[in-house]
Amino acid sequence: MIKDAFIAKGKPVILDKIRSYVQAVSKGGPAKNELDLRKAPLASEKPQLATAVAGNPATGVPASQLAAGNARMKENSEKEGFKTITMTERFSCRARDVYEMLMDVNRWKGFMHSNTRITKEIGGQFSLIDGSITWVNE
Repeated sequence: MIKDAFIAKGKPVILDKIRSYVQAVSKGGPAKNELDLRKAPLASEKPQLATAVAGNPATGVPASQLAAGNARMKENSEKEGFKTITMTERFSCRARDVYEMLMDVNRWKGFMHSNTRITKEIGGQFSLIDGSITWVNE
């Protein structure tokens, strides 16, 4: 009953959302604008850039203002699209807790997926990774 109701009411909504997502991705997605800024200008665009640097008599904008505007756009375009994510995690643990973790056979077996033997007593033998690592607890 719930399945029939979902198919009747929810399926068209979900299909519409999926269709809009696929169309957005096929057009380049949210990163397309950043890619367009980084692309080199085509041969047909180069004459337009040359007139822009020399000044545009039709608009009356001097070349110095156009050059300053281009420099600002270049600065902004360099910063766009590059995001740095930093994460700092502090870990504090007592020495006895670290010792208990290292002496736990089940932790080693779960992490290494191999045979492990650990003896906690002083003078006890350790064997990790099927005997590849051995030592004595002193």
